Amino acid sequence: MGLYISIHIGAYLELKTEPVIDEITTIKCREHPNEEYGITDKYCALCGAELKTIVDKSTYIHPGYYQLFKDEMEEEKYEDALQWMCIEESEGTLLLIGSEEVLDSPDCLEGYGQNESGDTEITQEVVCQYKENFKQNYEEIITLLKPRVKSLKVKFGVIVDYS
Repeated sequence: MGLYISIHIGAYLELKTEPVIDEITTIKCREHPNEEYGITDKYCALCGAELKTIVDKSTYIHPGYYQLFKDEMEEEKYEDALQWMCIEESEGTLLLIGSEEVLDSPDCLEGYGQNESGDTEITQEVVCQYKENFKQNYEEIITLLKPRVKSLKVKFGVIVDYS
């Protein structure tokens, strides 16, 4: 078993989502409630009684990045535009970084100075410029996602993700 660490230093998108109802459908026999049945089963395999369908709408979940798309075509178009970070800790908050393939202007420090050593000063001007670059690089998907979430902010910082 290995551990992979990903560190992002730069602009990113923080989305806050509203919880949505998650319907859970179960099929039960009145005489054998502990038996498991498939969604297409009509009768109990043990007693032949007609099965009852129970729909539980009391569970709320926060949608993930891919659930924000309306259909499969939209998902295929935008799924690789942004990368979802810190998935396990994302209860209601999604952190999305840019895809390196989409960059028109730099919005993060990944890969900076790979062939040289030294330091990089992160000034307020760098932060402002990278946030603006991010907004321009991903304007289309930001416009698409904004009405689908509770809040959407372009931020600058460090994201550490383990997998």
